[in-house]
Amino acid sequence: MIGCGQAAADGIYGYLRVYGADGDLPGAQPGEPIRFTVGGERAIASPAPAWAGSLGVHRLDLTAATASLYLPVIVR
Repeated sequence: MIGCGQAAADGIYGYLRVYGADGDLPGAQPGEPIRFTVGGERAIASPAPAWAGSLGVHRLDLTAATASLYLPVIVR
């Protein structure tokens, strides 16, 4: 897992921090695809995310098949 966040309400999940590798600490590598899960189920992300290694903010829309949204989990 390289990040996580909690949805405030259905469809509103705010900022999700995603962490890249830093020295000996594990994390995403540049260009590595990033996968999101919501409620344990894989979510479809648009646009398709890949770790860019930047500190910028990137907009990403998630679509999940689950009826209830809990904690988005970001994995590499």
